[in-house]
Amino acid sequence: MYKMSFPKTILKVEEVNFSYNDYQKTLSNINFSVSRGELLGIIGPNGSGKTTLLKIISGILKPGKGNIFLLGKNLNKFSIKKISKYVSVVPQDTWIAFSFKAKEVVFMGRIPYISRIKGETVEDYQISQEAMVKTQSLPLSEKNIQKISGG
Repeated sequence: MYKMSFPKTILKVEEVNFSYNDYQKTLSNINFSVSRGELLGIIGPNGSGKTTLLKIISGILKPGKGNIFLLGKNLNKFSIKKISKYVSVVPQDTWIAFSFKAKEVVFMGRIPYISRIKGETVEDYQISQEAMVKTQSLPLSEKNIQKISGG
C-alpha cells in the first residue's frame, strides 16, 4: 500500500486577504489550520469567497496579504505541479466535455505523479482504486461521470 509521511499540521492559513479589485475585499484576515486526519468544511453564502479561498489554497490565485503553509512550507515555495500532488479541488458543478468513467476521473488525480517517460504504472492504478474504496465510490467506477449525481 502507498503511504506518505506528513507533519501534524497539513495546512495552515494565516491572515489571508484577497481582493479582485480596489473597492471590495473578497477575503479579510482568514485564519485556520487543518491537522492530519482532520476534515474541514467551508460554508457561507454565495459570493462570500469560498471558491476564491480554494483557488488560493490550490495555488491558482495568490493572496493579497498573508500566507498559506502546506506541510509546514510556504505555498509560494511550491511549483504548481508540486502543489497538485497534495491539493486538488473538484467543484460539484464541473462540466466535463467527454464521457469519462468515474474511475478515469479519479485516475486523473495521479497525473502529477506519472513520469512522461515511463507512463502510468500498476501502482498508479492501485492507488486510484484505493482512493475509490476509501471514499466508498468504487461501485460508481464504471459509470459515466456526467450521469452521477453531484448531491
